[in-house]
Amino acid sequence: PVPSAIRSPDVKRWTGIAAAGVAALLITEFILHQVVGPRPELDQSKALADFFVTHHNMLLTLALIDTVLMANIIVFLGGFRQIITHARHDLQWIADITFGAGLVFVAITMVGDAMEAGSALDVVRLTPDASAIRALTEGHAVMFGATGCVLLAVVSGSSAYTVLASRALPRW
Repeated sequence: PVPSAIRSPDVKRWTGIAAAGVAALLITEFILHQVVGPRPELDQSKALADFFVTHHNMLLTLALIDTVLMANIIVFLGGFRQIITHARHDLQWIADITFGAGLVFVAITMVGDAMEAGSALDVVRLTPDASAIRALTEGHAVMFGATGCVLLAVVSGSSAYTVLASRALPRW
């Protein structure tokens, strides 16, 4: 007998599941960030070190949640690209821009999360090094500042265009 072929996963279903995962994890992160509160200014070395001492477990938890969030974003981006290119093959190049910029955003987010997690780990059973925490926090800010904003603009703009042009998804 000929072995039966394994069916391909339903792209729309998995894209929707990933989108729901992204939404749930973003809400969870938002709530946890409200619990943690604002980080002290970078020129307040003692307060910054104390912040990480107080909140290191929550910050490490947020980095873990963000890792799962980024995995969901990768699944969503892959599914989104497939849905768009199936509806309109001529829009593949724009869908590829969305996918590529999204992957770079995920990578930058993971580096930024590693910097923040490094700051949180710096205080676990150790005397906090305020200069190390400040340096990692500054790097984290750069990752999520202009760099992250430019990539989000590319992802948002290209995905909005492909959704409107392809009519593969609802306009909302």
